Amino acid sequence: MKNSILVTALSALLIGVLSGCGGEETKKVEEPKTGKYYKEHIDEAINTFLDCRKNDHYRNEGAQSIKAKNCLTATSTLKLENIYDPFRYTLNINGKATPIDEIAK
Repeated sequence: MKNSILVTALSALLIGVLSGCGGEETKKVEEPKTGKYYKEHIDEAINTFLDCRKNDHYRNEGAQSIKAKNCLTATSTLKLENIYDPFRYTLNINGKATPIDEIAK
């Protein structure tokens, strides 16, 4: 009798372990985003965008290349942040609209 109770308890424990019950997964605490964090990402997007314009990755590498996808991501990011104006072909940096040709030199 004691043997069957022990086997049942061990079986239940094994089933619980295999199904993921019992152990709570610890969540990683995410630090709050700072202005410096966002500035670094915007600066990276601007640099990628200018590199794409200068080296013409989209035409040279093909539309499905990683570089072309990075170019599209950088362009979309800058459009969403109202930094890139495709109609005037300018970047709005520190409140001043600067032609891309001047920046890319």
